[in-house]
Amino acid sequence: MSILYVSDEFRTNPMSLTPGGSNIVVEYHSGDKFGYSRVKYPASYMAKVNPTDIIHGNVSRVYIDGTEVNLPKFIQEVKNKIR
Repeated sequence: MSILYVSDEFRTNPMSLTPGGSNIVVEYHSGDKFGYSRVKYPASYMAKVNPTDIIHGNVSRVYIDGTEVNLPKFIQEVKNKIR
C-alpha cells in the first residue's frame, strides 16, 4: 500500500510549511499509511497528532526518516507528553 501524505492545507502548525525537518510515516494495523513531511519535533508532533491511536494499539509501526521507531519506547514518550 502506498503512503498518503497529509496535504499542506490540512497542516495547522506554520513550522510544517517551512523547509527542513523529518518525514514521519505512521502505519496502522489496517494497512493504511499516512505521511507527514517537514516535521521539526517528531516525538512531540506525533503525541499531538494521534495519541489515542498510538496508545490503544491501532498503530503497528512508526518511521522517522525511514528508520523504524522502537514503538514501546515511543508509546511511553507519548504517554508522558499527554499527562
